[in-house]
Amino acid sequence: MTFLTFKEALRAFPVFSVREIEKHFPGFDNRRLVEWQEKGYIQKLRNRYYRFTDYEVDEAYLCYCANAIYAPSYVSWSRRCPSMVLYRKVSFKSLLAPHLRPTGLKPR
Repeated sequence: MTFLTFKEALRAFPVFSVREIEKHFPGFDNRRLVEWQEKGYIQKLRNRYYRFTDYEVDEAYLCYCANAIYAPSYVSWSRRCPSMVLYRKVSFKSLLAPHLRPTGLKPR
């Protein structure tokens, strides 16, 4: 398989996983991913998640990538604009319904 065939099949996905590749190309050899990374055609974002390097990276694209890899997700503004923290960090346990919380825990 050539990279052009691969890209044509997955161009609708700004971020794609190995699972999506195998849906389109059963029996796909993962060594091609390493080969295409070395050539600069694709970039590995996280374990088993990749992107095409010719996509323009902007804030909306970064949010999409974050949610594709781990949903629900958000990109924190606290590093870019420390004075404008938009999201309050909440522990996971405080988000649980009261009847699902472990005993003895109170929300922060």
